[in-house]
Amino acid sequence: LLRLRRALRTMRAHCALSFIGPTNVLLILASLGLPIRVVVSERNDPSSQSFGPIWDFLTRSCYRWADLVTANSKVGLRALAEYVPKEKLAFLPNPVPAGTENYRPSPLILSVGRLAPQKRHDRVLRAFASISPNHAQWRLALVGDGPDRKSLSELIEVLGVGDRVEMPGFVDPAPYFGRASIFLLLSLYEGTSNALLEAMATGITPVVASEAGDAESIVTHGANGLVVSGNDATETAEALSRLIDDPVTLERLGKAAKQSVEAGGKTQVTKKWLEALGVPQARF
Repeated sequence: LLRLRRALRTMRAHCALSFIGPTNVLLILASLGLPIRVVVSERNDPSSQSFGPIWDFLTRSCYRWADLVTANSKVGLRALAEYVPKEKLAFLPNPVPAGTENYRPSPLILSVGRLAPQKRHDRVLRAFASISPNHAQWRLALVGDGPDRKSLSELIEVLGVGDRVEMPGFVDPAPYFGRASIFLLLSLYEGTSNALLEAMATGITPVVASEAGDAESIVTHGANGLVVSGNDATETAEALSRLIDDPVTLERLGKAAKQSVEAGGKTQVTKKWLEALGVPQARF
């Protein structure tokens, strides 16, 4: 705290911005009494994500002292409203990434994210294993790394799909976006998933869990993707089979997904961020 406070005083910054609970708390405490605008940002659903009882207490106690508290999802904003004054809250959505060029869809189902319990990759694997006997040409890629890698590798062998599942680790996901046909997001909780936005911007049909933050407000069931219960691998398997067995619907939903996210471009989001930070746009 003392080193951070010393750095803030030395730099004489107009504004300081931090991300994620513990870092946000440290910034708020280190900047008390300094002539600096403090903006903190939540990137997940704070009602579901915990960093332990001490950090949770500090978050609820300190966030109200920030000048502005932002969230990238409406779900997160509603949770923050329980302990942050309304006038200090701002919804700042993620910009929609540009879609992958030269998109060439193939029989590939893709899930991108840290290999951790939050992402429920075990449900992804069980759903894929359920459909694999009837869809032998389809493969699954889990792009990311994390503490669940070993247990997921063991589950892949138990399910007997080791020759059909890729786990490349922490790599550039662009080549996978370039050839996937279905994107799976079954997280227990999310803020707004950048991977989901990138998949939709590419033209990949999304299947998302109703629990995954704002995913259900981005994906309209039957219009630009499918929404399922992330706890039910059978329902997810049925959704995958429906798309695989009906390529016309798969293509239609993918095109609709791309169209539905094209409006949330970087220029609009950048303007909102500059306003939140109190930075004159003429400087950019």
